Amino acid sequence: MKVKFVNITEEDFFKDSFLFKVVSNEYISETVDKKNNYLWFSNPDKWKDPYEKFYLDATYQKEKDGEYLPFPLKGRIYGACFSSARFMEPQWIMYSDNFNGKSYGLSVSRKKLIKGLEKCDKIKDENGNEHEIESIYIGKVKYVSKSDLKAALISKNNYSIDNEEDLIKIMLYKRNAFLYEDEIRVFIITKDKSDNSEGLKFHDYNPVELFETIAISPFSSIQECGIDWESFGFVERINSKGVPYNPIQQSKLYDEIKTPVIKLGQSK
Repeated sequence: MKVKFVNITEEDFFKDSFLFKVVSNEYISETVDKKNNYLWFSNPDKWKDPYEKFYLDATYQKEKDGEYLPFPLKGRIYGACFSSARFMEPQWIMYSDNFNGKSYGLSVSRKKLIKGLEKCDKIKDENGNEHEIESIYIGKVKYVSKSDLKAALISKNNYSIDNEEDLIKIMLYKRNAFLYEDEIRVFIITKDKSDNSEGLKFHDYNPVELFETIAISPFSSIQECGIDWESFGFVERINSKGVPYNPIQQSKLYDEIKTPVIKLGQSK
């Protein structure tokens, strides 16, 4: 299935090699350490930030006949969020239980992600129910002020409730407070509706192949993580390329530095 691009061209998307994603210890344990091998696509209705699902919960009125409608993709749209920017401190904090937990920064091959998505025409939810995929989108988030969230849908923008790409554009607004993320979202739209599903498990990929490096949270150590990295062949796969290095490294965000001697001039 061909992936469609919104707010970014396919050419611009591939100007960089990787996307970045910080995940919790639970995520890695469930998807990689237990060899379940899936990428999680969450139901946006379950997102914690009310402003991220603002448009999903809104009621829409057609200008032509005044008919009121819910968001047409509700119960059919699922998303996975990535960043174009390498791991930022707020992301580490968010997924590390406020400095106390373990989290991981994944660098994800853009080409391999697209290749896996384009092979996929069916997908299962967390209960094992299979859903046919209608379309797949990759979109670049647009950041606006809190007061402009509603204004983004004013009729002057000419969004059509009947146009699927317009609906995806609506789901790509986010507050300026998160501008640092430089976020890219991947959306899967299913043909059938499921209001109770927490999300979808994209099994048509191997995380050992998809990830290029794994960074350990600056708030914990590799030893503390408790993941048996060797068991799923990640290091072996990287080193087989002929460039021997350990792709699993501690984040250097808070590396200790040598305390300098700072010479100050005499005040006049």
